[in-house]
Amino acid sequence: MPALAPPEVQMDPTMVAQYEEDLKNAADADLPDDDDDL
Repeated sequence: MPALAPPEVQMDPTMVAQYEEDLKNAADADLPDDDDDL
């Protein structure tokens, strides 16, 4: 049985730029210190 090709998805370039900016902002965000219960 041959392997199936992954589906091709058409994405709006503006949405791609927005997703990349969101990922960059998330990576740069500081996480809260949750060590209070130790």
